[in-house]
Amino acid sequence: MRKASSEYNPSEMDIVHLLQIWILPQKKGVVPSYEQRSFSEEQKHNRFCLIASGVRDHEAVKIHQDANLYAAQLSAGEKNVFEISGGRFVWVQVICGEILLNALLLKGGDGARIMEEEILTFTTKQNSEILLFDLA
Repeated sequence: MRKASSEYNPSEMDIVHLLQIWILPQKKGVVPSYEQRSFSEEQKHNRFCLIASGVRDHEAVKIHQDANLYAAQLSAGEKNVFEISGGRFVWVQVICGEILLNALLLKGGDGARIMEEEILTFTTKQNSEILLFDLA
């Protein structure tokens, strides 16, 4: 039976893991648009891959906001660093796995808002997938 929502899992056997993320445009009156891109595991393997941005990038999806969205698939035992530009803050969403973000332990489903930091150090306890929002 189909659900009333536009997002649903049509399979009766396969499990789906869905994150629906809304980023409001910076100003009113922006003409709605839709883009879809695929990013390989290689592009995201142990690094922050820019997947959406308010600045036109040849690969990233364009959004109408002063924000950059990164995806990363981090291997167990790896250490990765992300530098935050002055005056910005970061939201980290752990999709799956377990990471130590500076001194904070985060597990799949956890999120964290980071302010007044310059450097974030991600140490993975197990294979992990994260989204990182670099926001104004």
